[in-house]
Amino acid sequence: MHRNFEVPGNYKTLEGVNLIRFVLFTLAIGLIFGLFSCSNKNTPNTGKSKLKFAPPGTNHLVDKIFIDETEVTNLSWREYMYWNRRAFGDDSKEFLSTLPDTTVWENCSRDFTLKTKQYWIDIVSMVTVYLRHPQFSHFPVVGISFEQAKQFCAWRTDRLNEAYYVNKHRNVTFPLDSSIVIPKKVEFRIPSEEEWEYAAKVGFDSTRFVNNTDKYYFNTEETASVRAVNEYYLRFIPMMDYSLKPDKYNRYHILGNVAEMVDIKGVAKGGSYIHSTGDSYYTKRINYTKPAYWLGFRCVCEVL
Repeated sequence: MHRNFEVPGNYKTLEGVNLIRFVLFTLAIGLIFGLFSCSNKNTPNTGKSKLKFAPPGTNHLVDKIFIDETEVTNLSWREYMYWNRRAFGDDSKEFLSTLPDTTVWENCSRDFTLKTKQYWIDIVSMVTVYLRHPQFSHFPVVGISFEQAKQFCAWRTDRLNEAYYVNKHRNVTFPLDSSIVIPKKVEFRIPSEEEWEYAAKVGFDSTRFVNNTDKYYFNTEETASVRAVNEYYLRFIPMMDYSLKPDKYNRYHILGNVAEMVDIKGVAKGGSYIHSTGDSYYTKRINYTKPAYWLGFRCVCEVL
């Protein structure tokens, strides 16, 4: 969204976290089962949407509401951080309020050490690099509070409305004059529990759900344990955004990977890679009290 925000195309692989093997393994699983897709096409939920456009990265949910295809990623969050730092400065409250709590990975180490009686030696690397290193760009952002997620939605709303305005008024360029009043065409927000459950329900496949330990359908605790047979460290981190097979409406990781916030503070849905498949069922709630390494979110967007 900012012309000076760049994503490195070439970078040195981090040897400490062995992530290149994880990425290759994820890709291999997807290719074997025909599950991996990097498509970002907007796929209507019902095919009945009469709107002429869909907000980028979303597909149609119901009426004038769209939902993200994937969970919000580290890349999107870094762009958000970058914009606020450039706009307000390194020491500004606006920029500092965007910083995730990366120490949640220390809790990950504690939890898995208690559960498996083994210590993950690379946990210090995760605290340092999971958010910022390009290898993790397309992994879900974690360590985010409910308030931070809401602020991100507001920022995303402003930036997309600006982009629509500039696209319509060719004589206007960035940075926009502060006197310009930008019409509000779309609004991003955290989904309500009802919206989230509807998105999960309409794409739900009970056959996949009961066979999740045999096939790589959802990245839940059982699947993570199966993957860990090949590489032990895989059980410690979620998967990439466009990995495993999406539901029939092209939504990825609605169940599993990271639990997703809804607009009720302290309530998340869909479970995560540390939750059982049963606890990840779309009607169940996952409670949280603070940012966590297994907790993220996706947005809905309402066309106004």
